[in-house]
Amino acid sequence: MHDHESDLMRMRVLKLLVNQESRAIARYVARKYKSSGPDLLREGDLQESAVVDQWMEVEAHQYNPAMSPIVFQLFVIPMRGGVPDQQVIDNSLVELEKVLDIYEDRLSKSKYLAGDFFSPADLNHLPLTHYFMTTPYKSLFKSCPHLNGWWEDWSSRPAVKKVTDAMDYAVIPGCKS
Repeated sequence: MHDHESDLMRMRVLKLLVNQESRAIARYVARKYKSSGPDLLREGDLQESAVVDQWMEVEAHQYNPAMSPIVFQLFVIPMRGGVPDQQVIDNSLVELEKVLDIYEDRLSKSKYLAGDFFSPADLNHLPLTHYFMTTPYKSLFKSCPHLNGWWEDWSSRPAVKKVTDAMDYAVIPGCKS
């Protein structure tokens, strides 16, 4: 592999893994620009804000740990020339299924995770879920009607499509933007 190709691969992996820092950046941007746009963190309503925070924590500490090993095995390992570890994938799918049951229950009661409004609690799911939905395991989502409806609803927005098109170009081999 040429140095240029190696550098491109490292950049693609970094873009995938940047999700960890993006939570803090998203909160910063939402707070900085809330006077010129919507209050995405719902800081004007203590109860709504607490629910946004709660679901952001669920994403960070339940959803992400179950989902990220699957995405890592299916995208990052092959980019490094390795073979995905099916046992890691299978174990993570078992954990993910439990988490998705909680999401399905929540989304049967509200349009979005924190209520009937779109928030960073939803948006934080974009990177990993987008990649996951290109895998053979997307049927886990499809089998949960409220969860799948939630994903289809907001992931089809033009702004989100623009972001995911750029994500595909950066990570999914052979994809052209």
